[in-house]
Amino acid sequence: HLRFVAPLQYRIQKVMEIQKIKDRLTAEKLIEEKDKQRHEFMTQYIKFDAYDPASYDLTFNIAQFTPDQIAHIVIAALKARKLIW
Repeated sequence: HLRFVAPLQYRIQKVMEIQKIKDRLTAEKLIEEKDKQRHEFMTQYIKFDAYDPASYDLTFNIAQFTPDQIAHIVIAALKARKLIW
């Protein structure tokens, strides 16, 4: 399992850019709402504790890595565990 996290300010900025939202507070509320919905879904339907770090094999701060860097790290981890060659 992989987990992707980012600082709130980074997330707000990205939501504002992608959703074309001009108000930071609106973007922050949207993030809070989506986080709550995701957590409820994971807890209720999948029976998965999304907040437990032990539930994940790797956690990435997407503010610190590019998608290509993350892909290379994931591939290296899969190779290290002999899940791919």
